[in-house]
Amino acid sequence: MKHLTVTLLLVTLPLTAQKHKMPMTGFLQSDIRHDAGQPAPPNTITSAERKAGWTLLFDGRSLAGWKASEDPASFTVRDGMIVAHARGTPIRGQGNHPKCHLFYTGPDGRASFTNFEFSADVKTEPGSNGGIYFHTAFVANAWPQAGFEVQINNSYPDEKKTGSLYAVSDVTKALVRDKEWFNLHVAVRGKRVEIELNGRTVVDWTEPPGFVLDRPPWYTARKLSHGTFALQAHDDKSVVYFRNIRVRPLDDLAAHESWTNPPQVPIPGVEHRTFQSASMRHAVGFNLYLPPGYTESDQRFPVVYYLHGMTDNESTHPQLFGILDRAIRAGKVPPMILVYAMCGRTSFYADSPDGEIMGETVFIRELIPHVDKTIRTIASREGRAVMGFSMGGAGAVKFACKYPELFSSAVSFSGGFTAGAFEKPRFPAVFKKMFADDVKLFDAQSALTMAATARRKIPLRLVVGTRDKLLEPNRRMRAVLEERKMDFDYEELQGVAHNAPLVFQAQGLQAFQFIARHFRR
Repeated sequence: MKHLTVTLLLVTLPLTAQKHKMPMTGFLQSDIRHDAGQPAPPNTITSAERKAGWTLLFDGRSLAGWKASEDPASFTVRDGMIVAHARGTPIRGQGNHPKCHLFYTGPDGRASFTNFEFSADVKTEPGSNGGIYFHTAFVANAWPQAGFEVQINNSYPDEKKTGSLYAVSDVTKALVRDKEWFNLHVAVRGKRVEIELNGRTVVDWTEPPGFVLDRPPWYTARKLSHGTFALQAHDDKSVVYFRNIRVRPLDDLAAHESWTNPPQVPIPGVEHRTFQSASMRHAVGFNLYLPPGYTESDQRFPVVYYLHGMTDNESTHPQLFGILDRAIRAGKVPPMILVYAMCGRTSFYADSPDGEIMGETVFIRELIPHVDKTIRTIASREGRAVMGFSMGGAGAVKFACKYPELFSSAVSFSGGFTAGAFEKPRFPAVFKKMFADDVKLFDAQSALTMAATARRKIPLRLVVGTRDKLLEPNRRMRAVLEERKMDFDYEELQGVAHNAPLVFQAQGLQAFQFIARHFRR
């Protein structure tokens, strides 16, 4: 039986939907070769591959680390393969046939990948349809809402054939055969997507600014961001086999990260600006809200900085702008400036040892002075506060405790107050880049350490949901603050998960009121 190769690579080019027709000559003869030119046994990796950072996602024996959506019986393990064959109940309005998706959750249930290479061997029965999703997230009883699908279809009656970036950049001719193994390889770097079959590129696509997929409503979530993988059991007549499923996180983060990210949809009353960063040696973006009355006077106003979460940027989760504007106009808080900062999507609000990602320096030593110089702020701690979500929540507490001369208070929404020993296996590429694989270096710079050693007691407010994956780290931070007898508020939101818009809706106003009470104190 021939061993064929399909390769998918995420790469960003200024393209929209496109179609590819490629010749068949010589295309079905490729074998995957490993050490000494011999094919590796199924579901194993060589020592060289392991050293290069590859990890198996499927052990060949069980579905450990995977979670099915509608009907777990749709996925079984047989002879070292995952067999996808939908067995559930048809869902009206979603194809009217049974379907199921198997999501990789990882050992801790929190698997997430941004830049990566992914590889899997695949085989189809005649007339079968399937797919592999990336940058997605678990959802029950529905098609995956986030991420993109790589199509698997050699003879199913759909023009989108194996190797298609589904409905975005489609391959219209079958390039591999049913009943023969082929390998699917995905590499994601920034906004670029490449898809290869047997080492030959069939899709090379870059997500353009403002990209929206004009398909059914759930397709609007098709954005390159971060997430996990999912295998598809498309219907009860399709049978697809998977083996040798593996991933290699990529650590070349700085080279593929954009530091200027204007909103894809204009935000009322908000202006996107940039400044030239000396430490990063390029422009860095931020979003700026000026309160009512700013342009009509020469008055100075207090300023609040918002720090984004992991893999986000200065335009992610803009709901706080509207919450603040409505609160000011209703007289619930005094006028204040709001700045959404960009400090590196995966910086942990630290400076990397190699100087390529300077999250702390950009914020503390460059953005704040730039804003104070160009905007009429109250340029002292009495008129400055910081808040953030997830990684940004931890960053807000870290900076407030580390630089009490700069901030009068801080608010953390769902703060990522976790220890290095916990973060390292979750984000190996990020950890290597930002902390040189050194747990002690992470812990020395963490919000937990800054709070435990703060030389001044800064008013803090912590908000987290009871269903948030970061609930326990927030309770740990609460214990640290209690031990230090810090001035802080702590609120748990019943039934709320790690969801910025929901948390902002529930507690955004209270956060601004908390901050306002501590200005000029």
